[in-house]
Amino acid sequence: MKSTGEWGEFFPHTMSPFGYNETCAQDYFPTTEETIQTLGWNWYQEDLKLFEGTTYQPLSIQEYDERVI
Repeated sequence: MKSTGEWGEFFPHTMSPFGYNETCAQDYFPTTEETIQTLGWNWYQEDLKLFEGTTYQPLSIQEYDERVI
């Protein structure tokens, strides 16, 4: 590593397990997804399919009272 100049350097951005838009860097140095992909860095793309499905609808107070009593 010393002969290649890698010794003491940070890991490259491509090895990051997080996307640029998930880090504090996006807060201080906002940029677009296209710019990040041009640099070869990671960008987190949220999968909205994870949030599809049935939802829980809570009972109203009257419905709850009727079931409990």
